[in-house]
Amino acid sequence: MGSAFKALDGVNRLFQELTYDEAVTLNLADCGHGLVWIELLEVEESVRGCGLGRETMQMLIDLADRHGVSLKLKAITMDGAVSQEALEAFYASFGFVVQHRSWQGYPSMIRDIEGPASIMQVAA
Repeated sequence: MGSAFKALDGVNRLFQELTYDEAVTLNLADCGHGLVWIELLEVEESVRGCGLGRETMQMLIDLADRHGVSLKLKAITMDGAVSQEALEAFYASFGFVVQHRSWQGYPSMIRDIEGPASIMQVAA
């Protein structure tokens, strides 16, 4: 088994390695093939604006890069506390790009692998 495949096997460890503040809710799903879906990233209202969401996202990206994993999400503001434009800009600041939009206009965003392994290496 090549090193890229070993990196992909590390996706399950990705979930175990990530530690974050209790005020943050983070739900992740392993989609296989080097892709992790961020189902939910939410910061408790009482501590929003303190950088916990940014800190958690950066830790997740660092782990994903180390394991050679792409990240995908649907950017939907849940409670109106943040505008849709601000939410998309938040994710774009981490390198996420809009892949497509739903009929409601919500974007599916993806951040391709920045780390040592890549999908192209796996296919090779």
